[in-house]
Amino acid sequence: MATQIPAKTPWSPTCVRWVSRLCETSTCPLHVMTDAGWAYVKTLGNPEGPDALVSEWIGTKLAAWMGLPTFDIAVVDYPDELRTALTKGCVTQPGPAFAARAVGGRSWDGTEDDLEVIENPEAMAGLVVFDMWTRNWDRYAEDGGTLRCNFRNVFFSEEGARKGRNRLLAMDHTECFRTGHRLATRSLFGIDAIRDERLYGLFPAFRAKVTRKAVRDALARLAQFREHDFGAAASGIPAAWDLRGQTRDALKSFCVDRAKFLVGVAERILEAPCRWQPVLPGTD
Repeated sequence: MATQIPAKTPWSPTCVRWVSRLCETSTCPLHVMTDAGWAYVKTLGNPEGPDALVSEWIGTKLAAWMGLPTFDIAVVDYPDELRTALTKGCVTQPGPAFAARAVGGRSWDGTEDDLEVIENPEAMAGLVVFDMWTRNWDRYAEDGGTLRCNFRNVFFSEEGARKGRNRLLAMDHTECFRTGHRLATRSLFGIDAIRDERLYGLFPAFRAKVTRKAVRDALARLAQFREHDFGAAASGIPAAWDLRGQTRDALKSFCVDRAKFLVGVAERILEAPCRWQPVLPGTD
């Protein structure tokens, strides 16, 4: 599994200075200048609510814990004087906002050929295991005949890569755990969610490139997940994002229990779509 390559210097923004533009996606990120450079921020008052900020923060931290490269993130102050109209009649609210450092790169074009330029192909398997663990439907998922295919959430970064090459980054985790509902919804963390065997994140173009070894490496890491790892991922979440005690505990238990479940079944689930040769009894 690829390890995260940090920025050359620690990224520690504290506030947003001015807004460049609005990105019209579900959470209405803003391209902004912070006191530590360019970033994308998601604010209180966004159409998806504070739950989206919680999912984004914890999802990014868990992806990094798995060894996936991620954007540098921070909590920054968004001032009232930069009040900005969002979509669906929403308006930014002042207070702590989620910020991701802007990096050079581009979105994947969706083709197998474009995957040849990435230096960390094992990250594709890690991304699939991560999306299955967090039930992240916002990259690639099929549910009851409905298909979600979002190439924008597969990002190719120029940072740390050789000339003409890119590194795959895990990005945009606002739909981790939530599946379209508030985190406080109990059904999100029930036994059906824990034992969900649907595929998440496995784009058709990924299938020939997701190897059994890379999946096993990702699952070996996932097998090490414990409650204190969730605590580390959730640390730093502002009170204004409203991750209350019962919801926090339910989310923690879900992450632990689903990790245990997935370690035992993910290889079997992925075997057919990835066209691996079946493992014969008594062999490995």
